Amino acid sequence: MGTKHYKNSKEFLIRMARNIANCFSQAEGVVVVTVLSLKVVAYALLYAMLRSEAPWHHFCAYAWDAGWYADIAKTWYPPRPDAKYAFFPLHPSMVRAIWFITKVKFTYIATGTTLVASCLAFLAYYLVARRYLGEKHAIYSTLLFASFPSVYIFTTASYAEPWLLFFWCLTWILYLKESVLSGITGALAAVTRPPGILIVVPPSFDLIHCIRRRKQPKLYQIIAVLGPILGLLGWEAYIWIRSGDPFVFFYAQSLWGYRRPFWVFATLSSTGTLEPFKQEWQRFEVYPYLLLLVLITVLLGKNSKLEDPRLRAFVYASIAFFVLFGSVDCFSRHLFFIFPIWFVLRTDDFGTFLLLFSIFLAIGIAILPLFFIGCWMG
Repeated sequence: MGTKHYKNSKEFLIRMARNIANCFSQAEGVVVVTVLSLKVVAYALLYAMLRSEAPWHHFCAYAWDAGWYADIAKTWYPPRPDAKYAFFPLHPSMVRAIWFITKVKFTYIATGTTLVASCLAFLAYYLVARRYLGEKHAIYSTLLFASFPSVYIFTTASYAEPWLLFFWCLTWILYLKESVLSGITGALAAVTRPPGILIVVPPSFDLIHCIRRRKQPKLYQIIAVLGPILGLLGWEAYIWIRSGDPFVFFYAQSLWGYRRPFWVFATLSSTGTLEPFKQEWQRFEVYPYLLLLVLITVLLGKNSKLEDPRLRAFVYASIAFFVLFGSVDCFSRHLFFIFPIWFVLRTDDFGTFLLLFSIFLAIGIAILPLFFIGCWMG
């Protein structure tokens, strides 16, 4: 009886594994396995180089802003104005819920949640890219995206970026399928990070087009626009009630000192709030960043690989948002998560892809431990 039960259980597990495998195409499997492999390399590197300081998962869970997310996940937002309100709730809510349910060590939960989010994010990006680039080129684009140094870092540490990328891409996939669920995923994107609300731009483009042509907008288009807006307004209403301050988000942002509108002009001027040396260094940094923004804008304008005007509008809105409200300290962190950029920043040649992938990964591996021991790489 015991042997028969064992065989039945074994057959059940084999069938279940086959069913799961059948959910993925070969290309999708390549994407997931490669992303997992990249993260295993990162974890092994942290273990090998920093194990004398602390466990590797401790660095993933607490490095830089991950520490703020961890604190929110553990103790939630306080009933008063506080710096925590600069951080949006989706990522710490996910970690908090799983930690509460499983009772597993917190650092494992924070690291594991980010790992799952990263796999989902790049799989969702691949599905979007495949629609525009074809299967082979979508794989190249996805793997270059995943291995790019700043993206590699901020999808390894327990940050909200993987969830932001996932809900951006998932919302666009659902919208293209004309599903009203795009409104729900858009609302989730809006409470992931401040740029999350920008997913409202592509459906707004369609809505404006319908209005100009005096056509009746479809229900899914209206919901796709309303979802992110209502999600953000709901979050703002909650933190107003929770903290007692309707402007608590702006108060929390002001505590970081240098974050102010028009960072380009604030950085180039001498009126910033940072110490003189850092002001001078940021004035030096801003010129190549501006040049890169101009180059990307020109590429997007001339490149036929991004033919969808809705995604062009999304990229331009994201760049404008960053220039208005971003920080020079977080330039590469923000810019290279604007996913349609990677439809253009790619190659069709396998040899060139392999070279770029190797260079990106080598740089990422080189700077990863530095980030986790206190050197900002944003």
